[in-house]
Amino acid sequence: MKRPFNPRVVEYRPNGQWYLCWVVAIKPEGILEVMHVTAQGVIAGANLILADFHPAPGQALVDGPQALLLEELPKFLEDVQIAREAYEKRLALAQRYVK
Repeated sequence: MKRPFNPRVVEYRPNGQWYLCWVVAIKPEGILEVMHVTAQGVIAGANLILADFHPAPGQALVDGPQALLLEELPKFLEDVQIAREAYEKRLALAQRYVK
């Protein structure tokens, strides 16, 4: 499935909490916007990733616009691994200079 490039963030506030939901879009260089956001979190040291996957996001009862396709899972996981390796290298660098 080819995705359009039109990144949007949808904010909603159930139960008094603000949530940001990325509408899945692909950037011109071919990287899904949600992968950029996830990689930034992992490189910053996030210890949890919550991503929605659905076989048919257009038919999902909730969270469809932000869901990734199941076929995108392997690419997503590989991208997370690349980001994790970058985080580990940054951590090792920081520890070398901590006295």
